[in-house]
Amino acid sequence: MATIWLDQDYFNKRSVVDSNVEYSKIEVLIPLVQRKYIKRKLGPDLYNAMNTHIEAFIDTATTIPVNYKYLLDEFILPILVYYTLYDYTITAKYRYTNKGVQVKNSENSQPASDEGLELTCELWKANAEVLVEDMIYYMNNNVSFYPERYTNVNNDIQTEEDGYDVDVYLGPSIKVPYNDQRI
Repeated sequence: MATIWLDQDYFNKRSVVDSNVEYSKIEVLIPLVQRKYIKRKLGPDLYNAMNTHIEAFIDTATTIPVNYKYLLDEFILPILVYYTLYDYTITAKYRYTNKGVQVKNSENSQPASDEGLELTCELWKANAEVLVEDMIYYMNNNVSFYPERYTNVNNDIQTEEDGYDVDVYLGPSIKVPYNDQRI
């Protein structure tokens, strides 16, 4: 099982999620969030080194080296909060039951619209990407602090060198009416 870097206390204090939300529903997303977003930005070797330091801290209270602790506190944990919110926002609207996938609702509130959820997701993603870009800039200017970032050879996951995941813009959408005529 993957080591979870983001604990419940940190997440609750630094996110907008109400305290009545079951953390177990969020916690299941965190290992995937770490792999999808953090591992690609750190690179596999630095990710594994960071994981080793965190596991040692959890298991034996071994102090995390200063450079790694700084990277974790200033960049990685806040990024994990935003990307976890990004991934959780859509799934929070739905509940899986033996009757199928249901939209959650209650007597006192209404589920957010799909447009509202999309805007919220984009906000969390944009916040995370700004921090990722700052983290990459910091690591590139402190190469000697994180040599593992630059030792990835023949790995299945390539280290990404920017913080943004931008769709390709192909210009304005043009709707072409369909007709049955052949050209």
